[in-house]
Amino acid sequence: MQYRAGDLDLGYEIEGEGPDVLFMQGLAADRRQAARCLDTLDGFRVITMDLPGHGSSPLLGRCPLADQVGFRAYGEAAMRLLSGLGVTTAYVGGISMGASVALAMAIASPALVSGLLLIRPAWVNAPARPHLDLLADMGHWIADGGGAAARRRLVNDGRFAEIRDSVPECAKGLVQTTQRTHVTTAPRVLPTMVDDRPYESDSELERCTTPALVVSGNHDPLHPRWVADHLEASLPDAVARIVPPRYLQPELHERAVADVIRSFLGRCVEPTNTHHPETTGGPA
Repeated sequence: MQYRAGDLDLGYEIEGEGPDVLFMQGLAADRRQAARCLDTLDGFRVITMDLPGHGSSPLLGRCPLADQVGFRAYGEAAMRLLSGLGVTTAYVGGISMGASVALAMAIASPALVSGLLLIRPAWVNAPARPHLDLLADMGHWIADGGGAAARRRLVNDGRFAEIRDSVPECAKGLVQTTQRTHVTTAPRVLPTMVDDRPYESDSELERCTTPALVVSGNHDPLHPRWVADHLEASLPDAVARIVPPRYLQPELHERAVADVIRSFLGRCVEPTNTHHPETTGGPA
């Protein structure tokens, strides 16, 4: 489905019934990644979306890039989608970039976000460097010569070789980034997001009292454990869970993530909190 309203054109899907959960994808992925993470979550209405410049949510030439790409812009787009769907409160989360968008939303609009699902976060209040340097560089390489040329530069890069030798599945994902359908937006999206930050200072985290689940694992060069540890230590009402590594034990990882999300939401949801408003606004 597409939500079109003013300067927004967002692809989204809704599955299930119950309290609302908005779950967002990682950088250079699309809503299918988010949907796979929650495909066994029963008893909730799960909303997934393509953030602008990803999947079926295009960047609009008539709008400045800063109004479309970045944690502030993405959070505002997500909140406008929820408003258009008649949602006044939701559990919000995502994978990597999606986790940080959710965190930015909780800081900006605490009444909207009932709980946070922060899966493999990669940002604190600083650019996601050096761990996402390769993704930023890939955006520049795609701008220089397209996806195929960027792929050649990637596989000959020493940093990529280190990842390929230690975590081959992670390297495979990086290669796939140069082959996805929204690769044309990568020159604008990848460097912009790597250099952005979801919040300005730790004091903002300390004032964010939204219950939060922070999930991380080891052997993940793009999502270092220290990021999750910092968020868990700084958020007043956070619980941390360590799961099997995404790139070394993908099936165990997916099951563990689904289990901890179900457990967290089960503790958060009141027995009477099962109603959501009727859908209104501009979805098409």
